[in-house]
Amino acid sequence: MALFSYENLYRHYLSCRSNKRNTINALRFEARQELNLLALCEALQTRTYRPVPSVCVGGSWSSLRLPCLL
Repeated sequence: MALFSYENLYRHYLSCRSNKRNTINALRFEARQELNLLALCEALQTRTYRPVPSVCVGGSWSSLRLPCLL
């Protein structure tokens, strides 16, 4: 299985979403998850993906996150 395959991204997306299911960005992403994951897959494969900094909300800074691709 390729590192940036759709199947691989989808599997890891499912494992990551468990703690963020009810956040507004998670709900936006999930509404168009297939299109968002396909766009992310293409950006990763073509090396055009650019990560964005995470936003600190009521706590300490967290690591880099995948952006919502709307």
